[in-house]
Amino acid sequence: MGLPPVGSTLRLPEQPGQRASITVTATFSKCSHSVSALARTPGAWAALRARPELLPSAVEEALRFDPPTQRSQRFASESLELGGRVIPRGALIVPVLGSANRDPAVFAQPDRFDPARDSRAALTFGGGIHACLGAWLARLELRVAFAALGARYSQLALTGEPLEWRETAARGLRRLRVEGTLATCSPPT
Repeated sequence: MGLPPVGSTLRLPEQPGQRASITVTATFSKCSHSVSALARTPGAWAALRARPELLPSAVEEALRFDPPTQRSQRFASESLELGGRVIPRGALIVPVLGSANRDPAVFAQPDRFDPARDSRAALTFGGGIHACLGAWLARLELRVAFAALGARYSQLALTGEPLEWRETAARGLRRLRVEGTLATCSPPT
């Protein structure tokens, strides 16, 4: 969604308060997932606009709530026991990141999107020597996208068109249609 992705269309209203229609092709899955979560969660967009200091936590929560990369793969460097089962050295391990990010032992009400939540424990970008080198860029892109949308649109809503997902390791929306109401002025920065 950066500015807007290839294949997107954007029709902007000419007067504040008019409705805008944005079609976002899910070239950047994290942006479409995040905007979808904000638009589907009652009060989330208004809270983010009213409290810009929530921007960093809203970015982390968006990445936790619906990460574009759902799983990873690793090989066991040594034999280990996990959950009463032995995993032999060299065995393929497939951590399911999307599921880990919804663990109720780590996140209270994990299936609820909360832009004020501290989601730094999320495994969206892996960790240790396998941490994603582009994590900082992904976070920056979302911060810029949220700030730009917040400055321009006072309201966001899904158009009602069914969400169609690409189901792969890098899961994403094929298209996201969002309606927004043009803001009369920018929120405080």
